[in-house]
Amino acid sequence: MDRVLLKGALAELFDEGAARFDASMAELTTFRIGGPADVLVEPRTAGEARVVLEACRRLGVAVRVMGLGSDVLVADEGLRCVVVRIAESLSQVEVDGERMHVEAGASNADVARRACEEGLAGYEFACGIPGSIGGAVFMNAGAYDGEMKNVVAAVRSVTPQGDCRERQAAALDLGYRHSVFQSNGEAICEVTLSLQRGERAAIEEKIADFTAR
Repeated sequence: MDRVLLKGALAELFDEGAARFDASMAELTTFRIGGPADVLVEPRTAGEARVVLEACRRLGVAVRVMGLGSDVLVADEGLRCVVVRIAESLSQVEVDGERMHVEAGASNADVARRACEEGLAGYEFACGIPGSIGGAVFMNAGAYDGEMKNVVAAVRSVTPQGDCRERQAAALDLGYRHSVFQSNGEAICEVTLSLQRGERAAIEEKIADFTAR
């Protein structure tokens, strides 16, 4: 990797600090292990994710996309690539009736709590699933009486070429711990959930039960 060339290219695309060199992966994984990544970029919008993925493709630089770092093992020697971390800086949630539009970096616990506050049922199963909603879609995560397949209405992603795509649920190939994103190299940027109106007290009770378990 030509670090000078890459640093110059990223400096033109992002504010100072948005792209970090020799970033410690131990600070970004739940196991708290792992050496440095050559470059870490934390996009704040889907547009920034699109720009960095396209730039890496153009420069011939390897890319890995990660979320909140749950259950991720990184070797002590680190990663010789650009890590695109879709996490806290891309985690906004908007509610539109019985639908929630969630940026991929939002944690499942936060999304479950927000749904509860809005009186929306259906996402309680994910309250204890570690990591981000983007990661949950990637592997069609599930627990107790639910799975992502039951609540995802649409997903917006960015291809390695920098193109934005939106897929409806039927095109996501969601199966047991599987989705289309495991083979297409795209980065999930936003998820639309389709939930149902419910009694807040009943939703809270269900979350408390799953948390206790």
